[in-house]
Amino acid sequence: MSEYKYMPLTVELCSPEEVILDELQTTAAPQRSVAITYAYGIAKFGAAVHHPTINDLIGKRWPVSTNGFAALDRIKTFAWKQLQEWHASGMERTQS
Repeated sequence: MSEYKYMPLTVELCSPEEVILDELQTTAAPQRSVAITYAYGIAKFGAAVHHPTINDLIGKRWPVSTNGFAALDRIKTFAWKQLQEWHASGMERTQS
């Protein structure tokens, strides 16, 4: 048995656009990481997130692949699945 205890973690995301920009430019985060940030932005801010800006940043980082399935589509699909998972586990939209 581990001597470490688990504790709840609270994360505040003030600007999804800035976090995704950092993920794409500074850390070169994988698509799944970007998708989780995208999902959190939707859960936290809803329509207030500037999706065209985020979508443009993602499109610049990962242009449309040769098989025609764009990274943006993969990221959006994973983000919505993540939101559904959070909803199913009882994690509702966070309060501002």
